[in-house]
Amino acid sequence: MIEKGKISSLQMAMLLYFIVLATAILTLPSVAGKDAKQDLWLSPIWASLIGFLTLGIFLKLNKFYPNENIIQYSERIIGKLAGKTLGFIYLFFHLYLNGIVLRQYAEFIANFLPKTPIPVVIASMVLVCMFVVYGGVEVLARATQVFLPLFILPLLLMVLLLLPDIEIDNIFPIMGNGILPSLQGATSIQSWFNDFFYISFFLPFLKDRSKARKLGVISIVAVVLTMVITNLITILVLGSTTQEYIYPEKERFRWEKYYSLIFLEKAMLIQQSP
Repeated sequence: MIEKGKISSLQMAMLLYFIVLATAILTLPSVAGKDAKQDLWLSPIWASLIGFLTLGIFLKLNKFYPNENIIQYSERIIGKLAGKTLGFIYLFFHLYLNGIVLRQYAEFIANFLPKTPIPVVIASMVLVCMFVVYGGVEVLARATQVFLPLFILPLLLMVLLLLPDIEIDNIFPIMGNGILPSLQGATSIQSWFNDFFYISFFLPFLKDRSKARKLGVISIVAVVLTMVITNLITILVLGSTTQEYIYPEKERFRWEKYYSLIFLEKAMLIQQSP
């Protein structure tokens, strides 16, 4: 291994939490809501089974190949040529996937910086990622520790601020059409839980590998709770319109502005009437 840095299992769990929720937190409600409807808050629970399965597989592989990642031990398992081919496909796919994620990030940020060109937003994020990756896995882990509170606290604040706007009736009937809709919603979001295979790249750098399983499970549970709360608050506030928007929270504020303008217009008409 070229990288000589070491991280703790707790730092690994934080990294996995961020990796999964980086884009899920933005589009998850609309993606799950298309199939699950009012049961979209149940879908992350079913989808988490993929995360637990992925975690178990790579922890088991790490016992046989403790100092290698998935690309390295693929050559030992399926042969050198097939392993290198699989590694190339894997890396190319994630290069393509990262391009999609960068585009989603840029389009979301562009809603708040409408006069900033999207390539500028993308380039700025790529530049930040370059500096972090150049610093190594320890820098990446420590950056995660710094930004984790800045990620969680606004989510908690958002939940508290939205409490007056919730409509409990929006989640009823729970599983009114059976368990199938929530399972269909789970199939739409299970790809995010597949991202737990990134643990393969972190396990060789752990200095307390005995805690990896426990903290890996805690990371999955934390992701599930965050997804459930996000979906639940979204459906309680937006109701059946949740699946109609890519970024539900952005659309909520846009509709609030729209209705405020209508209310103001009606008030002015009432004042002008004899």
